[in-house]
Amino acid sequence: MKHYRRGQTPKLYTTCREETHNSDGSLSDGDLANAATSMKVIIETYPDGEIVQALGDATPSATGLYYYTGYTIAASAQTGIYKYAFRAVDGSTKGADAEGYFEVDKEIA
Repeated sequence: MKHYRRGQTPKLYTTCREETHNSDGSLSDGDLANAATSMKVIIETYPDGEIVQALGDATPSATGLYYYTGYTIAASAQTGIYKYAFRAVDGSTKGADAEGYFEVDKEIA
């Protein structure tokens, strides 16, 4: 798990892939693809779920690859575990490896 200090800006990543149907009817990930509309991210404290960043826009870096650097950890931020989740706005693609965690530590005095 990545660690950040108060005042730092986490860089969060995700991939977006086409969903494909297998012959048995199950879904699997296909080729990398951009979300048709946009990729959004939400960041919350874990486990209590206090939202600290809602629906930030992720930036595409290449086809199907996105990152987010729009959240700077406040000097007064709660220390501990934070959860983030990416979601493609359209329904034709999905975010793979779209959820994760990072830990916030006190700043160095």
